[in-house]
Amino acid sequence: MGQDEDDAMSEPVERLCADCGIPLSPDETFVCSDCCAFYTIFRDPNGYMAGDDDE
Repeated sequence: MGQDEDDAMSEPVERLCADCGIPLSPDETFVCSDCCAFYTIFRDPNGYMAGDDDE
């Protein structure tokens, strides 16, 4: 590899929102705060919301 290729591979990549593509702030991981409401995942380990009754 040449020097130019090494530099291109080590440049920091700007993190973008997975939905709208705007740059993410340091406290955001995959989506921005505006899109977050659409991607909130509710974890229900006891199955109360899914209606999984063992009775």
